[in-house]
Amino acid sequence: KPKEKKALLKCPACTIEFTPKDIQRDTELEKQMEKQTFKCLCGKMIQLTKLSAHNQKCSKVQEEAMKAAIQVKQAPKQKNYVNRSTFSCPFCPSANFTQKDLVEHIGKQ
Repeated sequence: KPKEKKALLKCPACTIEFTPKDIQRDTELEKQMEKQTFKCLCGKMIQLTKLSAHNQKCSKVQEEAMKAAIQVKQAPKQKNYVNRSTFSCPFCPSANFTQKDLVEHIGKQ
């Protein structure tokens, strides 16, 4: 009988590996979150734990999201944008490479 592999996950903060069975609910944090409330754009006080569900249904939140999306679409786009970011070589003291130039430089090493 083949040995069953456990699905290992990695913590995004500390990278320690764990399995889904290792996960435990933090009931103390849940209680604290239930006590936190926020005033929505519609004027209602909403518990933090219910905020996401409320935002999906709230017409005021949807209206503001649409306004923001329209503003982003209408924002003037920069022409001939120059990327001023430069990079240093991780293998030698050379510096001030564009991303493309750094890749070429490392390829020559």
